[in-house]
Amino acid sequence: MAPRITASRTVFVADDRAEALRFAEVGLRRAAEGFRRQGQTIPGDSIDELIAALDTHLGTPEEVADSLAADTTLARATEVAFQVHSVDAPHEHVLRSIALFADEVAPALGYALTPTPHRISTDQNLTLKENA
Repeated sequence: MAPRITASRTVFVADDRAEALRFAEVGLRRAAEGFRRQGQTIPGDSIDELIAALDTHLGTPEEVADSLAADTTLARATEVAFQVHSVDAPHEHVLRSIALFADEVAPALGYALTPTPHRISTDQNLTLKENA
């Protein structure tokens, strides 16, 4: 049996990069300080250094798709877990990020929404699958 390898990445997609950086500035600094208090080494203090150190992909849909495509770790992973909590954006911006990811980033990376079988079938049972 082949090993399963999960990669975890923070992703925040916004309508413009400045908005994404505004939220990331606060959230990533807070996350980095928390890791440092636990004894982890998080290099750098600039927002760009924190983005790299904390495996964060943020910006417009095109910028995020390009950033994820360039992340060589993801090519070796069998699954990827995405989260937004490190950016610490307000709820409505998180929902917008999820929508932009599903509608623009995922298709740019070769993924599409496909029906997923569940015990209870509804129109909402969709998952992102890599296009063959």
